[in-house]
Order: sequence, then C-alpha cells, then structure tokens
Amino acid sequence: MKKIVIGVPVYNGSDYIYDALKSIQRQTFQDFFVLISDNCSNDNTQEICNEIVSNDHRFIYTRQDKNIGAFANFDYLLSQANAEYFMFLGHDDEISENFLEVCVDYLDSNPDTSITSGIPLYYEKKYLKYTGVSHNHAQNNAGSRLVDYYYRVKDNGIFYGLIRMAMLSDEDFHEGVGGDHFWIAGIIAKGKTKVHKKCHVQRQLGIASSQYGSSISTILIIRQANSYVSEVFLSMIKMLQVNMINLGSLISVMIIIIFRMYIKRLIGIKQFQLRTFVKNFLKLSS
Repeated sequence: MKKIVIGVPVYNGSDYIYDALKSIQRQTFQDFFVLISDNCSNDNTQEICNEIVSNDHRFIYTRQDKNIGAFANFDYLLSQANAEYFMFLGHDDEISENFLEVCVDYLDSNPDTSITSGIPLYYEKKYLKYTGVSHNHAQNNAGSRLVDYYYRVKDNGIFYGLIRMAMLSDEDFHEGVGGDHFWIAGIIAKGKTKVHKKCHVQRQLGIASSQYGSSISTILIIRQANSYVSEVFLSMIKMLQVNMINLGSLISVMIIIIFRMYIKRLIGIKQFQLRTFVKNFLKLSS
C-alpha cells in the first residue's frame, strides 16, 4: 500500500495546473503518488499534464470521456486511491515544500487524528487576500468537535488536508452546494483535526464560492431551511435512540447549520445529506 495518494481534479486548468503539480514534486517527503483526473478540458490542460507525467512515474493522468461534473470527478479520484493517507489538491492550488512531511509526521504520531493540514492562504492571482480559518478541533467528544466546526466554518480549507483513509470508508460525496462541508463533518466526527502554522496550502479564490446562491432570494432560503428542519427532525425522532444529551447537542448543531445556510446561502444541499449527517452524529456522539 502506498503511503500517500494525492488526487488532483482539473477542468480547464491550464493557467495553474503546472504550478500545482510542481509544488507536489518539490515536497521534502517523496513517498507519494498523484492521480490527475481531467474532466474533459477543452484547453491545453492535457498537454501540460502529459509533460509532467512523462518525466515522473508517480504522476498518473486520466482524461474523462465527457464532463462528469465536479462532484463525480472528486468521487472518481477517491475511488482510485489505495493508500494510508489521501488528500485532494485543487488544480489552482499549491502546497508549501514541507506540507506532506509535517502532516505525515503528525498523523503517524497521533492515531486519534483524522485530518491535518497547513494554514490556508487565499490568493487572487498573485495577491494574498486573507488567511483562512485554522480548523483545530481537538475535543474528545465527536459532538463537541462538530459543534465547534460548524460554529467556525467560514471557509473550508481543511478540505484540502491530509486524511487518514481508514476514516473514509463510508464517507460519500453528495452533489450540492455545501457538500464538501458535510463530507468533512463526517471525517471530523471520527477523529480530531490539526492545522499547522509551519506549513500552508495556497488557494486561488475561484468564482464558484462567490457565485453560489447569489441570485437566490431570502424567502427561498427560509423555505428550504424549514423543509430541512422538518425532514431531519422527523427522521431523528423515528430513530428512537436519542438520549437527552445527544438531542441537545444535535439541536445546537442544527441551529448552526441553518444559520450558516442563511448567511452563506448554501441552498444546494440535498435533504438526504442532512439525514446522513444526523445518523453519523448520533452514532458517533453516543
């Protein structure tokens, strides 16, 4: 089994993909394989990737026959990975040279940690715009970690951290805005998180995060929020396994979720995602 597999989903990434892949090659920790999944780009992404792949056997390039969608592309990479640790790297992102070394050393030494990363730095072209949230969730109780995560999830830079694959066995991607938050929440429910100040991931501010929900009215958001609450709590009551402590924690988490949905207009989340999240929460916080 490989030590690390890095999944790089890409679509029309010719402006940044070369620098992203070179940042992996420059790592001080070299025991890794890189899987690149090109979502049927129509620029010269393929030529750039082939240049890297032809000179480094650790890089494997796959081009999808058609555009399968962003979430399916992430899912594809995850399904192909067989390693102790796994991470995604955006095609327009870069990691500091010591990123893998720092993160591997920490996971090797802390078996109760599910995911670790460096400081997320958000750039617009070559200019640093802001430093992201450091998602350090070290509480021993899964419910406490989840409450802490949703309370602070202004950005989700931890998504591009190094993950212990043993904790990914039943974590699936679900299409919809905010799906990455629910995926990470499932991982945080299984273990602690750590963000290191001595390494970083450099992220480009994309158009997707600024456009989600920009034309959706507040009324529609409230209607969907009400629908989610009704659906989730009806499902929760039917479980009949909820003690009062878990119920109180769950209500706190749900309030935070709805508040975040309202503020950030995350209206693409499917109802079944919330049901899956609730089931995981109840199972792991009991």
